Amino acid sequence: MTNNTLSYKIHGAPAYATVEIQLKPGEQVIAEAGAMDYMDGTVQISTSASGGLIKGLKRKLSGESFFMNIFTGPGSVFFSSSVPGDIMPFEVSPIENGGWILSKDAFIVGTPNLEISSKWGGFKSILGGEGAFLTKVSTKEGHGMFFAGAYGAIQKHEIPSGKEFVVDTGLFFAAKEDVKFEISKVGGMKSFLLGGEGLVLRFYGPATIYTQSRTLSGLALTLAKFLPSSQS
Repeated sequence: MTNNTLSYKIHGAPAYATVEIQLKPGEQVIAEAGAMDYMDGTVQISTSASGGLIKGLKRKLSGESFFMNIFTGPGSVFFSSSVPGDIMPFEVSPIENGGWILSKDAFIVGTPNLEISSKWGGFKSILGGEGAFLTKVSTKEGHGMFFAGAYGAIQKHEIPSGKEFVVDTGLFFAAKEDVKFEISKVGGMKSFLLGGEGLVLRFYGPATIYTQSRTLSGLALTLAKFLPSSQS
């Protein structure tokens, strides 16, 4: 598939997705540390604190890498997420106020004109399992493109004006930067303490929201049931 900026193909979706990017001579992409699976020998790789010290620290706050790898064509490079699931392409433009917020550690690879930093999610976000910061992807110059990886399948939700959409904090995947949302408890105090739902994200339309079908916290709790208890 050919986009305005990158030529790519996604393999193995939706369970174990990998994105193959075909780079022209001199064409570059920036990627999260450790995201590369394999590549042609003609591709050159270098490492940089993309955007400098401050932006690197902001990336660390949202679970991304301080240092980014730069891949220069010609040749094909394959990238994947650190968790099994789907990969989705996103477009970003300063003209459309098109910045995106992602669940932490979701960014994989994108065009070199991207700015990858963090967005404050609020103190409740820490309790909700997302951490205090979400990943923010934007661009100040030109059209950009990037790929993000979800844990599980990705689903798109169109929220009409005047409507509210409630998402478990661990299942949020992506939304436009200017989306209106808040973090709150679900139901009454009894449901909050005993119902297993905890905190949720409440989005207000009009908005487009993407969710992922699995949570790492849920996997950890399930695996913990089968681990032998420590002996004194």
